[in-house]
Amino acid sequence: MGQASSKLDEAKSIETLNKEQARKLYQEALDKISEAKKYNLDKDKVAKLESDARAGYEGSLELFGVTPSVFLDLSLVKEGFAGRNLAFYNSRVIIWDSTSKSLVKLEIPTKSAEVVAGGDELSGTKSISLWEDSAFLVGSDGIWKVNLAKKDKAKIVQKDSELQEVFASGAFLGNVYLADKKTGQIWKYTPVPSGYSDKIKYLKSDTNFGNATSLTIDGSIWVLSSDGSILEFNQGNRVDFALSGLSENLSSKSIIFTEADAKNLYILDLDKSTIFVFDKTGKYLSQYKIDKVSAISDFVVSEKDKIALLLSGKNLYSFELK
Repeated sequence: MGQASSKLDEAKSIETLNKEQARKLYQEALDKISEAKKYNLDKDKVAKLESDARAGYEGSLELFGVTPSVFLDLSLVKEGFAGRNLAFYNSRVIIWDSTSKSLVKLEIPTKSAEVVAGGDELSGTKSISLWEDSAFLVGSDGIWKVNLAKKDKAKIVQKDSELQEVFASGAFLGNVYLADKKTGQIWKYTPVPSGYSDKIKYLKSDTNFGNATSLTIDGSIWVLSSDGSILEFNQGNRVDFALSGLSENLSSKSIIFTEADAKNLYILDLDKSTIFVFDKTGKYLSQYKIDKVSAISDFVVSEKDKIALLLSGKNLYSFELK
């Protein structure tokens, strides 16, 4: 118990200077207390020490409880609309509903929203991405591009039988990226005078994406796996990266998000109803525990607008970033 008490005292002494190190010491104190419970010790003292260490650990987490409010009822934009996917670019969001086969555009500052595309030809859409005025809808039959200003659409990439396990897509600088498990590759499509190029290998070497669940792009491409690990790629090369400062594990049902103008990485753990925040070196910063919103399917964060948006069926919820 003496070691646990020493670590607890040390954590308290440095907490204002180094929260990450203090968090580590609080966790080490809790581990020591857990070991001490195996022995016949004063239960009241053990309980008090454990309570103090746990309170210190939780305080060092920068944990914020949030109760999001309805930002937009999407059924008011289109009757029966129930969103499944979100994509973000510079205070603009697009929302896809696979049931009504409709795409809605939303401007965050004004909350103005409208249907910009739809139709049976889009029914196979599995993922969406956004860059400036262009939305990209990826499905088993290829890629469609929607001009948000003109509200027209065109198929820019035909069905490719080689790509059978595309698990995520993204857009950056007008390029479209598809991540495929079977080929272990991220495929890049670039604008050309006639439309879009044939697929180009983005990765310098094939990668095992067997456990990959989601992808986000900010210049680098970040791929989240079901075990909570993250792969970062830049200019086609793997970059050394690992999360640090958080002792608990992410669940297998998690989604990663960032964008070019964001300082941080955000991971929504669907099982824990929590958004974890890390800087782009992987250092843990904070977390938001979400209350009273269920069945979340996707999320985005706008640091510029200081807001997080959560999609749950017909409702888009929001809460303010700290």
